Amino acid sequence: MKLNVKKFACVALTFAIVASASACGKSKKKSSAAIDAANTFLEATVSLDAKKVKKLEKSLGVDSDFIAAVDEFADEEAMKAVFDKATFEIDEDSLKEKKSSASVNATINLPDYEDAFDSADGDIDDFIDEIDGQKEKNYNAVEVTLKFDVEDDEYIMTNAEDFYEDVYEPVFNVIGDGDVDPVDPTPADTTPADTTPADTTPADTTPADTTPADTTPADTTPSDTTGATVNPTTLDYLNLNKAPLDLATYKSAISAADPSAFVVDSDPSEAPISYTVTDYVAVLGETIGAYYGFASAEDAHKYFEETCAAASSMASGYKLESDYGYMVFISGDTGIVYYFSGTGFAMFMYSMEEAPNNVVSSFFHNIGAC
Repeated sequence: MKLNVKKFACVALTFAIVASASACGKSKKKSSAAIDAANTFLEATVSLDAKKVKKLEKSLGVDSDFIAAVDEFADEEAMKAVFDKATFEIDEDSLKEKKSSASVNATINLPDYEDAFDSADGDIDDFIDEIDGQKEKNYNAVEVTLKFDVEDDEYIMTNAEDFYEDVYEPVFNVIGDGDVDPVDPTPADTTPADTTPADTTPADTTPADTTPADTTPADTTPSDTTGATVNPTTLDYLNLNKAPLDLATYKSAISAADPSAFVVDSDPSEAPISYTVTDYVAVLGETIGAYYGFASAEDAHKYFEETCAAASSMASGYKLESDYGYMVFISGDTGIVYYFSGTGFAMFMYSMEEAPNNVVSSFFHNIGAC
């Protein structure tokens, strides 16, 4: 079986070199327009090349939501580290063409990101070093099928969402929850200790004032918050209440908060947690998020408690009751919000630099939690 193999190291070279370099593994088999379309799609998506991906909307009719999702991934340092090393192979012998459609199989070869993640222990530099140090023969293969509609000799990609679920989503589930963070580059304080001699002036022995303390009750009138301005770079102000949260409520609220969000219904059995869930949704847009529908409120409570216990003492906002809870946690330039109510669980991750927490705030207002 002849395979069309391209490494992205070759893509960075000039067109003339790429066209002639046998080192890139380009098949000598005559390529059809469908193979060309597959190459165009994979060269952009497997390398997480945001500029090339944006061109796919015009060249292959790829949905704008998919393009927005890839654009988000391209800004994630850990994701970029994985896909910078990725390669792909197109099985030309699998090509099936009809008058109005075509399909072809391909293999995406990815570094072992799970092993690298476990070895890095939360250090992004160590994670990148682990990825860079892997040999291609130890990469993991992901099989995909690319499908196209054919209209007037033009190829329109019809299953970009399947590619997202098969290739991007599993990687994001492992490394995309904010657990691989840059090491704080702030140097340790090396200011010399103050060696000024201690003040030996005798202590003031004037008798203490024994006048009884004023026991007038404190004024508990709520302060006037009319016109208060919310700090746009933090979610500290969120004080979330219990509100209904199921799959339909989640989808409706996130769509209203961010109409451009890319919402993906995923297989519940592939949710990256040890609990059984009935619903699993991933969201990419101005903020990154996920929804889990648990089999019971007890499971949702346990998962929240296990996930947030270690960070609760450092959280900007935290509450846990029997049937609902939330945590707002800020680490470096990343903000994370966890919220569960009944059997529903929602998670959001956002960049402090871009501060898209207006989406998160709108979401919780939409479900009635604040």
